[in-house]
Amino acid sequence: RQAGPRDRRPAAVMFQQFLSLARRGCAEDPGILPLSLFQPNDTKQLVKLYQLTHKLPELVHYLLCQHVFPLTMNFQQLKVSASGHELGSGILFGARVGFSGTPSNLLPMDLGGFQHDAQGNFLGCQYEPGSDGKIIHVLTNPAVTTSRVLADNWAPQSLLREIASAQPPPHALIDTGAFITNMDNEEVAHFLLK
Repeated sequence: RQAGPRDRRPAAVMFQQFLSLARRGCAEDPGILPLSLFQPNDTKQLVKLYQLTHKLPELVHYLLCQHVFPLTMNFQQLKVSASGHELGSGILFGARVGFSGTPSNLLPMDLGGFQHDAQGNFLGCQYEPGSDGKIIHVLTNPAVTTSRVLADNWAPQSLLREIASAQPPPHALIDTGAFITNMDNEEVAHFLLK
């Protein structure tokens, strides 16, 4: 319940604002009553309101942010997380379709992490033959990549500025040496888009 004159209550003002936005471009007044007189159980009134406002971006945004997201996206104080090792093992799931991640010989036991051959040699992770060679081939192909020597006084931000202003513009930034420090991927993306 909101106090004050009916037409000045926050809900009534907002209702009128949405109706005004929705009426833009309408040749005639659809005849929707003010909120104080509107009857949601009257099918004719509700259909008129729906037809006028169901594609109004401002109303959709309001409903999502004020009603849908708060109910469906409750964030908890405690975040449950798992590493790739845990996800690939039987700790969380009884069956796994596959396992991927940063190449290393760390492999969950459930996926053969401690397999040995007939002579007792540790097998470790079995990489797809030729994968490393294909990656090296693409990353060293002058038709795909370019390289340049940096000045001695370079810094992560100056490197990013140089990349952002490069002609022709690059299609990807692969930071194989982890040169861009103190910035996560999203921060780098925002910096490049400035």
